[in-house]
Amino acid sequence: MKLRLWTLLTIAVAFSFTAVAQSNYQNGYVIKLNGDTVKGFINYKEWGNSPRSIDFKTTETQTKPDRFTPGMLQGFEVINKEKYVAYTGKLSADKNTFPDLPSQLDTTTIQDTVFLHLIYNGSKVSLLKQQDDTKLRMFYQEGNEKPVELKFYQYLTEENKVYPYEPFKRQLFALANKYQVNENKIDDLISNASFKESSLIEMMKLINQDKNKKKDVGTYGGRLFAGITFNRTVTQFDGYNKFADQPFTSYIPRISVGYDLFTNKYTQRLYFKSELSFTSVSPSFGAESYYPTTVSTYRFTQLTASLGMSVIYNFYNANRFKVFFGAGVFINGSKYTKNEFSYPNDPRVTNDYYKLENIWATFPVQAGVTINKRVDVFAMYITPSSYANYVSFSVSNRVYGAGLRYLLGTR
Repeated sequence: MKLRLWTLLTIAVAFSFTAVAQSNYQNGYVIKLNGDTVKGFINYKEWGNSPRSIDFKTTETQTKPDRFTPGMLQGFEVINKEKYVAYTGKLSADKNTFPDLPSQLDTTTIQDTVFLHLIYNGSKVSLLKQQDDTKLRMFYQEGNEKPVELKFYQYLTEENKVYPYEPFKRQLFALANKYQVNENKIDDLISNASFKESSLIEMMKLINQDKNKKKDVGTYGGRLFAGITFNRTVTQFDGYNKFADQPFTSYIPRISVGYDLFTNKYTQRLYFKSELSFTSVSPSFGAESYYPTTVSTYRFTQLTASLGMSVIYNFYNANRFKVFFGAGVFINGSKYTKNEFSYPNDPRVTNDYYKLENIWATFPVQAGVTINKRVDVFAMYITPSSYANYVSFSVSNRVYGAGLRYLLGTR
C-alpha cells in the first residue's frame, strides 16, 4: 500500500483528459422566441459564469447538438435543477468587488443579450443573477415582466477607503411598499441587507410574504459523511539525532466525519470538504549509547484530532460514477502520553524528553472514486509533517492511507 504522491497525480492527470471531452446531457427544454417549448436534453455544466450558449439535443441519439445563444431563446431549463431566462437590455459595466474598484462612482452601462439564472422563484417577485468576468449582477422580476437589475456600486475615495453606493435598497423598499409587506421592522431589515445572494433571497421572501423554502432554487448544497481510513504512518527522526534513520511504522485507522459543500449540488463537479478526524500513533525508537552494550529507548503516544478543509474536483463526473482528486490543509491538535526516554534495566525514566508540538499542520492529497453517490473509495497521502523542530533535527509523520466514506443524501 505504499502509495506515492506522483501516483495520485498520475491518476488525476489521466482522467483530466477524459473530463475535457465529457458531456452531461440531462432532461430539459428550451423555449424558442415564438413561444414554442421543445423538450430534449441539455449539456448541463457547472457554469461559473453564466453560459453564453448551450448545447441541446432533441433525442439522446442525435449526433451533433444544436447550439443556442441567448438571442435565440426566451429561456431554458434543466428540469428540476436550473432555469435560465434570456434578457436583452442594459447591464451595469463597473467593477464593484474589492480590490478591483474604480476611483470614482462608475454608472456606465453596456447593451447585451445574456442568460439570467433564476435563483429564487417567488409568488410575486423572483430573483435572478448573471455572472461574467466583469462582475456579479442581480435582477428582480415581477411575474412575466422584463427583469430589472438591482444596482450596487463600490468605489475608492480619495482617502483610499471603500465607499458603497446602494440603490438596490431603494428598489427593495419600493417593492415592499408595492406589495404592502407587513413584516415587523421591514425598513430595518432592508436597510441592513447586503448585496449577497443569501441576503437578497431573504429580502425576496419577505417581499413575497412567502416562507416556503422550497421556492429557493439555488444550486448550493451539501451532504454529511462518515468514514474510516486505514493508515500506514511512518514516524521518523530527520537530521542529526541518535534515533535518526530508524523509521517506525504504525498501522492504525483514522475515523472521520464531515460535510461536503457543493457550488452546484446537481453537477457536483467542484466541492469543499470540511472534515474532523481522530487517530493515534505509538512509535518506539532504540539506539546504542556511548557504551555499546547499552541501548537507549525513546517512545511516545500521540493522540490527534484534526480539523481541515480540502478542495475536491471530479475529473470524471458521470451521474453514478465519479473520479476525483483533491488537496487540502489540516490543523492538528495532539496530546502526548508516555513521552519518555529510558535505558534497559534502569528504573529511572526521563519524562517529556523531547518537546513535541500540540498544534501542527498537515497537507493531504487524495484520489478516488465515488460510487452511486453513496460511497467514496480513495487513497490518501499526507506529506511529511514535523511536530518537533530542534536546531539539528525534527520529528515527523508521513501517512499512506486507503479508505471508505459513506455519503448521506445531498441537500
